Amino acid sequence: AREAAEGIVVSLRNPGVGTVVASPSTMRVTIAPSDQRPDGWISTASRSGYVGNNIYNTTGYKQTKRLTADRTQTRTFYVRVYNDGNVTNAIALTGSAARSGSAVWYYSGSTNITTAMRSATGWKVTLDPGAYKLVEVRIKVLSTAAYDTLKPATVTGTWTGDGTRADTVKAVVKVTR
Repeated sequence: AREAAEGIVVSLRNPGVGTVVASPSTMRVTIAPSDQRPDGWISTASRSGYVGNNIYNTTGYKQTKRLTADRTQTRTFYVRVYNDGNVTNAIALTGSAARSGSAVWYYSGSTNITTAMRSATGWKVTLDPGAYKLVEVRIKVLSTAAYDTLKPATVTGTWTGDGTRADTVKAVVKVTR
């Protein structure tokens, strides 16, 4: 649920000797909501066809894209992780390891970020409200992969503040022959 604004009342009374409390001596201070929410989207094309907008879960449900591939082929997926919060946020991006019969790599532009994405702390990015980071996910089906098996990879964005707000997208390649 979105966070609501919070308020406190500050009241100055009983001033010490030689101190005067002017009017107004009471005021309400409102603390604007600071929702911290990563939102993952996934597509098979870099510029369109994304799913996952405003769907928040850590299973990839309704945030999954699927492709087919023969053995030795590589398929590419594009993941955008948005800052759906209303303040600048640090988000840790993590990527799953490859399943047997596949290899998985993660890229930011031409930079291979696989090691950082698979680390315990993830690849940290700082995003302004409404901004996103694009991660390219490449899944290669190895020659040892069994036919009709699925080779998934996930990308999870987690707000680093308390680690409780996260969103996961899933890329899946089905081995066709």
